[in-house]
Amino acid sequence: MPCVAANRRSQARPAAVPERFQTGLLIFVETIRIRLNFHLTKQHHRGIAMKLTFAEITKGLLLCFALLGFAQLAPAQECTASRVAGQYGYTSTGTIVTPAIGPFTAVGHVTLDESGTFSGAQTTSIAGNLVDEIVQGTFAVNPDCTGTVTVYVYHGSTLARTSKLNMVWDNHQKEARGIFTTAGTAITIVAQKMFGE
Repeated sequence: MPCVAANRRSQARPAAVPERFQTGLLIFVETIRIRLNFHLTKQHHRGIAMKLTFAEITKGLLLCFALLGFAQLAPAQECTASRVAGQYGYTSTGTIVTPAIGPFTAVGHVTLDESGTFSGAQTTSIAGNLVDEIVQGTFAVNPDCTGTVTVYVYHGSTLARTSKLNMVWDNHQKEARGIFTTAGTAITIVAQKMFGE
């Protein structure tokens, strides 16, 4: 199955503090300053206690800092070899255009490991002819969840063909979709992790 894995593990980077939080904090602080000045000026001669209390200011500041802290601690969501690793079931469908062989369908399963290799088996129909095949290969996954796969398909111990695919993982790296990039093919693949990994 064409899936993607990293030659090295991606490290989750701390997310940058969103600009909206920085802007919100600046607006909040400026609002506090203006309100304080207003109340101090308006009520100074009357000796009336300020309506904007220290407790209100403290609660507002704590809320802003909590939001900023959460934004800094939340890890960026990235795909890695270890996260996409697991057992998948998949279906491939399409057509072998050149040479004009005809419809292609395969149903199978593969196990991807963290080192960027995989192995499995599939039952394939090529123009109506069924054959059981063994699949092995390598995959690479990028932080943006795209990747590439090279598949070696065997009939017994004999290499029957080699295929290349471009992949993308989605649904929290539990599903993968791909397209064969081998010349003369118009084939796609959809894969899903087994056992709710």
